[in-house]
Amino acid sequence: MMLLKNGVVNVKMKLQQFDINVVDLNDYYFIAHTLECVLVGKKCDSSYEKLLKRLKDDTVLELHLFNEEKEIFATRIDGKLLVYQELEHQTDQEGKRYKVVEREYMLDDVIQSKTSYEGLIVREYINFDENCLAYVDRTVLCKLIKKRVEK
Repeated sequence: MMLLKNGVVNVKMKLQQFDINVVDLNDYYFIAHTLECVLVGKKCDSSYEKLLKRLKDDTVLELHLFNEEKEIFATRIDGKLLVYQELEHQTDQEGKRYKVVEREYMLDDVIQSKTSYEGLIVREYINFDENCLAYVDRTVLCKLIKKRVEK
């Protein structure tokens, strides 16, 4: 870690080139920001083929792959799609006891109109500092919510 003159912390981490063919994640959801649109879906959905085409065409700007185990995030840096360290869902890590808050967010109406999903569930992992003050240690995407069928 390096502290810059203006007080901004610059953390150097090794980012890897993203490759969808080596993703270690079972039955996952995705949210992809491309040059043309936002793609939302699950690996088994028809929209997954659109995602694969956008990856092949090199038009994906950001990509989130996630399930109830972990989240993988990739972003375009200097013309390459690079993947960050995975965020895992867990309640106890290295002696830290997390309180978990699960939140549900509605997807934008435009996205809802083009998909079979209406919302997104995320988990916020709450930790406590030395003064027992709570803070959000990390936020991890969990799953998409299918549209409810009205009777």
